Amino acid sequence: MSLINFHSEEALARIQNLKAGVIVSENGGELEREFIPQNGKVFSLKELQEAVRGHIEIYPHETDITGKVVIVNEEGRIYRMSPNMLAAVKYDIDAVGPVVIIPKDQIE
Repeated sequence: MSLINFHSEEALARIQNLKAGVIVSENGGELEREFIPQNGKVFSLKELQEAVRGHIEIYPHETDITGKVVIVNEEGRIYRMSPNMLAAVKYDIDAVGPVVIIPKDQIE
């Protein structure tokens, strides 16, 4: 089993306990909102790319512990997106730009 980048068991529990997908915004506006696939089953690549504003990357490349998939913008640091402070504090995720957290059965 690979190591996972989460440090806090409390943050892991928060991710595990999410009932629906969420988008965690990096700005001071709408901080966190529910995220549900348009077809009600699985997200399209386009939906995920729009949510993170670019190419997607699954972070931290393991989902076994949480049962969720954490998705970030693959080029967020290159484009100098703002640090996602809410994701850092609430979920212990070091990421920039919007962060998407969804159940792993909602991605193909």
